[in-house]
Amino acid sequence: MKIIPLLLLACVLFACTNTPVKTSAPTAQPKKVTTDVIAATDSDSIDISTDISEKKFIKKAKIKRILKYYPEIDQEVPEPPDETYASRGKNTPEIQPEDDHKIIFGCEACQDEYFELYAYFLYKRDGGNQYSTQRKTLIKLYRDINHIMMTLTGGGTYFGHQYKRILGYAEYSVYLYLKNKDDYYHKIYSIVNQKQLYIKSLKQYINDEISNDLSSTPNEQIALRKELFKTVTEIDGLLTEYFYLDAVREFQYSHY
Repeated sequence: MKIIPLLLLACVLFACTNTPVKTSAPTAQPKKVTTDVIAATDSDSIDISTDISEKKFIKKAKIKRILKYYPEIDQEVPEPPDETYASRGKNTPEIQPEDDHKIIFGCEACQDEYFELYAYFLYKRDGGNQYSTQRKTLIKLYRDINHIMMTLTGGGTYFGHQYKRILGYAEYSVYLYLKNKDDYYHKIYSIVNQKQLYIKSLKQYINDEISNDLSSTPNEQIALRKELFKTVTEIDGLLTEYFYLDAVREFQYSHY
């Protein structure tokens, strides 16, 4: 009769030795979320212009290549467009292959496109159309200044290239607005006197340049002065807050 208890004891011991050891489940690693700015077919094109009055289409495959070999163009903390352009392609982890698709932003027109792309990517980081009023106003202000300086100089390729690059400058100004709209750009005092001084200074500069242009007749000078003063009046009407006044002064004195 002792056989049965011994068999039961043996079964219990066997079961204990064969119980699988519980191991802790491997900790799930968080997936790295990457945002592909170009989500559709690479053969498609997108409009990268940040000026609603203009269109500029670029193949998505080309944009992917640009992001790969010129990553600085879409930084989380952006640098001003001129500084970004100066550092183009220096921090890429790979060397761009020498093939028919190689992209080099070396020429003047290529730099124009770089600035337009810079504006497009920063536009997406700036919230897209959320700040369309500020963007539209800045583009208008900067291009008005560019027009005045071009007219007084008698033209030149610099101003044509600036017309396109202004999209980059304007978008960086939008970025600065987002960063500083509640402190630096928020003034509790009236900007009327500063605004008047700026407009007066701009008119004085125009008047001095025209009056000392010996190649134009008095009648031509009168007509030109009238035309440019009209542009100044448009600028005056857009300077509704300190941000615009500060931005247009900085743009003018930095580039002309």
